[in-house]
Amino acid sequence: MERVEKHLLCHCVDALTEVQRAVKQTPAQRLIERSRSGKPDSLYLDVLPENTLQLKLIQDYDRHIVLVTEERGKFNYEVIDEAEVVIFSDPTDRSKQFSQFIQMGIDKEYIGPDSLFADLLANPWKSAIWEAVGGLPVQLSGPCCSLTVVKRGEILFTLILNYVSEDITIACKDFIATRMLDDTEWAEGSYRFSEWRDIRFKGPTNEKTYLTYLGKRYAEYLEKAGLFDHTFTAIEKEPGGPARILYLSDLNPVTPGFIFSNGEKIGEWLGWMAFCRYSPDLVAYSVYPETFFAKDDILMTPSPPYSILEASENALRLNYEKMKYFENPSRYREMILVTHRKNHLIRAKIEAEKSRILFSE
Repeated sequence: MERVEKHLLCHCVDALTEVQRAVKQTPAQRLIERSRSGKPDSLYLDVLPENTLQLKLIQDYDRHIVLVTEERGKFNYEVIDEAEVVIFSDPTDRSKQFSQFIQMGIDKEYIGPDSLFADLLANPWKSAIWEAVGGLPVQLSGPCCSLTVVKRGEILFTLILNYVSEDITIACKDFIATRMLDDTEWAEGSYRFSEWRDIRFKGPTNEKTYLTYLGKRYAEYLEKAGLFDHTFTAIEKEPGGPARILYLSDLNPVTPGFIFSNGEKIGEWLGWMAFCRYSPDLVAYSVYPETFFAKDDILMTPSPPYSILEASENALRLNYEKMKYFENPSRYREMILVTHRKNHLIRAKIEAEKSRILFSE
């Protein structure tokens, strides 16, 4: 990794460390209150991480960086098109389950309403509380904050912070690895990436199982797309977005056949592309079935002429020109499928559909 890119990566680790610190030092009850800024349904746990990222990445580091998030609002296309570095972020993924986790901790009197969130993380029953609302295991299912860094249209790396397990995972040119955050180590400016645990991606336990989001009307969208028949099984209905890629890794004892973005917003799946770029074991497809889908006047399954993803010779670039009509680029959507290269069953099936390969071995 080049020196400038490594410096940017280290600063992103710093930013996520500061996000976790800010969340931990906030009263638990405050985190689940409605925010006065952002969208009408935003909680403080949605807004606080985003404000912290804005402070650490732009105000304190580089004011020319463009930070694309759902809460912060509108961007004019020229701002992104002219930017050297654009960071796509989902500051708080699985916020609904995150708030339920905090509320259960208060209701069960594991912590008091005025206790800091750090007190809940220090509770020995932490994992059991999370698993009751968010599923197993916490290292995969926990709420997270993600950053995907793009330079001149090329995806450089992705970072994922798990708010409950306090793990941070990085997919970059030099490694795909994870470890638990250590506030002291980061404060000292020591980045011993060689000490991180490498992540590998293994063949599926069951080729016909998958993870995708099926909440709200998304189950209806998937059924109308007609991609998967009754022999395929969704093993979760509302999995997280950015961390969904980790279900295919050796962090998961029972790996699904594939993961799928069901016409979801870009912040949910763009980070998967960094993992696909740097792992020879993963294959990614953009899928655009015959059935036309739109949500809030945004295409959910854009075909190649409308897609911002431009793939050639195993390289992938984002074409910001395709975003010029978006008030907020975070609303861009696609159907993306990622699987292990050995899952020949789903690869043959999806290649017979309207699809194109983004990354392959």
